[in-house]
Amino acid sequence: MGPFGSRMKADVYVEAGVPVIRGTNIGKGRRLKGDWVYVTNKFADGISNCIVRAGDLVFPHRGSIGEVAIIPKGSERIVLSSSMMKIRVDNSKCNPLFLYYFFKADMGRNEILRFGSQVGTPGIGQPLTSLRQFTTPLPDLAIQNEIAVLLAVLDDKIELNRKMNEVLEGMARAVFRDWFVDFGPTRRKMAGEVDPLKILGGAIASHPQAQKTAALFPDRLGKNGLPEGWEESDLGSICKILDNKRIPLSKRERQKRKGHIPYHGATSVMDHVDDFIFDGIFLLIGEDGSVAKENGNPFSQYVWGKIWVNNHAHVLEGTKVSTETLKCFFDQMNILPFITGAVQLKLNQKNMKSIPFILADTSVNKAFGEFISPLFANIRLNAEENQTLAEMRDLLLPKLMSGEIRLREGG
Repeated sequence: MGPFGSRMKADVYVEAGVPVIRGTNIGKGRRLKGDWVYVTNKFADGISNCIVRAGDLVFPHRGSIGEVAIIPKGSERIVLSSSMMKIRVDNSKCNPLFLYYFFKADMGRNEILRFGSQVGTPGIGQPLTSLRQFTTPLPDLAIQNEIAVLLAVLDDKIELNRKMNEVLEGMARAVFRDWFVDFGPTRRKMAGEVDPLKILGGAIASHPQAQKTAALFPDRLGKNGLPEGWEESDLGSICKILDNKRIPLSKRERQKRKGHIPYHGATSVMDHVDDFIFDGIFLLIGEDGSVAKENGNPFSQYVWGKIWVNNHAHVLEGTKVSTETLKCFFDQMNILPFITGAVQLKLNQKNMKSIPFILADTSVNKAFGEFISPLFANIRLNAEENQTLAEMRDLLLPKLMSGEIRLREGG
């Protein structure tokens, strides 16, 4: 077990250099994610005890406690932020990947949370002392290796699906920007382009479909600077906001109502309960607390099926445009001008309704909805498969460790 980060404050960050791992860099899988900050090599040299290497496990001891990441092979030099701590195992006794999966599972997460406090900012008091008191199962190293390999196979499939969803969402965002932000099809027509495939920027490969869709776009801009016939509207006019149906549940209430229905907060699923208040496809936008990312985009959740939502996330459903179109819109929208509060940031409903929205002709909005519909259908399928795989992974771990399930008969 190693030391945790120290002496790391925001004023030491630089534009480029040695990356600093923070809680925001821990993803759902093994891959590190998010926006990175950096310190100079000289500064990193001065905190050698905070440098991590491949195979180290890192944990937040403030903020997102209960999360864990493993430093992948081939990583460049990385240092811990002051809100992180690390474990470096003896490889002759423990496979770090096995230990990572233990802490990712409910039993390991509960072991971390055993030392946590939820008063004020969630945190672990006396992080290094607490870290040394973590207890973990330690089967024979050969068994650890087999378990790690099996669970890694499931994780690799989850990661493949996640990357596929990134590609699909990227495609939808790119076409949204071209059609509704840059007015690409209209500008190409204005420049004299007649090939429908090129007018649409290659978004649609079928020539008959491209010809039908390209014909929907005007060939000139109106006096308002928008494609002719398009108008300036606002968010409140193009979707339903279902905030009045939200019901917050305290932690104690949720403990009494444990179930399988996702309970959503401002940025993610916080818990699971025994009932739902929404059933359908919705876009959740963070209302307070965690409202905007560093780039100004809102925290959004594209959700479907039966869910429960607390009062920290707005619930949106498209009307004049599809809910998926709303997601593409918010993915490129800077909402900072609409946020209030210096300490507790808030995107109130009135301000959210006033966010400008360029409303295209109904036929164009319909065509875009039809274009992205199969993309998001695949996104939902991949996400559901990932949920199943993650549940299988977490179910297998205790059974494998206890010997209830054996990987090799007579091994």
